[in-house]
Amino acid sequence: MGGRLQGKSAIVLGAGTSAPGMSIGRHLAVLFAREGARVLIADVDPKSLQETRDMIRNDGGICEAEVFDATRLEDQERCVAACQTAFGSVDIVQNVIGRGGPGGPREVSAQQWRDSLELNLTSAFFACKAALPVMEKQGGGVFVHIASVAGIRYPGSPSISYQCAKAGLIALSRGVALEFADRGIRSNCVVPGNVDTPQIVQRLTAMHGADKLETVMKRRGQNSPQGRSATTQDVAYAALFLASDESGHINGTELVVDGGKVAQCAKPYA
Repeated sequence: MGGRLQGKSAIVLGAGTSAPGMSIGRHLAVLFAREGARVLIADVDPKSLQETRDMIRNDGGICEAEVFDATRLEDQERCVAACQTAFGSVDIVQNVIGRGGPGGPREVSAQQWRDSLELNLTSAFFACKAALPVMEKQGGGVFVHIASVAGIRYPGSPSISYQCAKAGLIALSRGVALEFADRGIRSNCVVPGNVDTPQIVQRLTAMHGADKLETVMKRRGQNSPQGRSATTQDVAYAALFLASDESGHINGTELVVDGGKVAQCAKPYA
């Protein structure tokens, strides 16, 4: 057990996983609990949520769980109320909600566009809307959102609804940070590039076959100057830093976790 979040109460939204293993949300929830936080986890999948809760409790952590739909304000408000009831405060809201999808403006349907904005952006707005009154009353709090490099640069293939939603998430985080800074509330984003998650492994296996998975994953990792994709641990530790008091004067900004890809010039200068 560490102590970087000792005495804090944290909500982790999206703490389950759609494929077996340690998703970003699950890794974050486990790490936060190991660092001393009392954790309320939320996800749409009851079975996956229970697995994460059991993992934390078996590790000696304190955890409650709420099944919820992130796109419903009343569900977000219920999570905030449950955290207050269980732990007495809402010090951290860690938002991991999100899912990408391929397609440019010609291919993406109107409904797909709306669904992507609902899941990736409106859910974050509702999380802020639900938690801000509590944080104001208690004199402070921290939001950490998981955005994406797709929100700050072209990701290499069209995913227009996801790109726009993640760009909006970054703008939302900055807006909250600046409006509420004088009330002790901070808001920042972790901005990952390629991450080797269980969901990615599952998707690439289905697309290319198990026999080609290692080659595909290696090629994917070579997109980064470091020669590998991020792990869920890389993302989790970045979020831990932004959630902790160690980053107490960091507000309204983005921490990019991509091995240097965004900083890299696409082509060498002549």
